[in-house]
Amino acid sequence: MQMNKNLGLFAFLQNITFHGVGLDCIFREGPNSRTLKQFMEDMTKLLNDGIKNGVVKPIERTTFEKTQAEDAFRYMTTGIHIGKVLIKIRDEENDTKPMTVSATTRTWFHPSKVCLISSKIILKLNIFF
Repeated sequence: MQMNKNLGLFAFLQNITFHGVGLDCIFREGPNSRTLKQFMEDMTKLLNDGIKNGVVKPIERTTFEKTQAEDAFRYMTTGIHIGKVLIKIRDEENDTKPMTVSATTRTWFHPSKVCLISSKIILKLNIFF
C-alpha cells in the first residue's frame, strides 16, 4: 500500500477477499509500545478463536518419508501440488533427546583452480599454467 502498487483483479474471480492493513503506524512506536502489545494480544485472540471455531484451518500438505527425499523434490517440480510438501525426518517425541543424523562429507577441489574460502563467500579463480 505504501508503495502504491497495482493489485491484479484476476484473483478476485475466485471469491477471495483482500484486506489491506497498515501496520507501519503500530510498529513505528517500537517493540515495547503499549499499542503494539495490545495489537498482538488482539491478533492472538482472533487467531485462537478462529482455530477453535474452524475458520482458520491448516493448509494442505503432502508428507514424504526421509527415504523419499528425491521423490518429494520431483513432486514439487511438477507444479501440481497444493500447499506444503514435507519430508518427515522422525516421529514426534515427548522427550527432548536430540537426534543424530548420519551425513557423508565430501570435499573436492578442481586441481587447476584455487578456491578462497571465507566465512560468507566462496571465490573460484582460474589459474593458467
